[in-house]
Amino acid sequence: MVITSLSTNLKINSFYVSLVFSPLVLNSREILESIPTAKKKTANSISMILYAINGTVTVNNSLVLGIFLAVIYKNNLQYILC
Repeated sequence: MVITSLSTNLKINSFYVSLVFSPLVLNSREILESIPTAKKKTANSISMILYAINGTVTVNNSLVLGIFLAVIYKNNLQYILC
């Protein structure tokens, strides 16, 4: 509902809003928390930031893949495995 309303107000396709805007909003906490660490400019701080971003991306991709597969299963959609 929020994405539909936002895409209607911005006059942008809801697909693009959900593809670009939603991940930025959902991961904004991680981004804001990494700024003070990045300002230290040490090898350890950069390594910690990359580790945190890698973990966030992995969790997000796993969650989205699980939801996508659940939708396919629930709607009995056919899919082709390459």
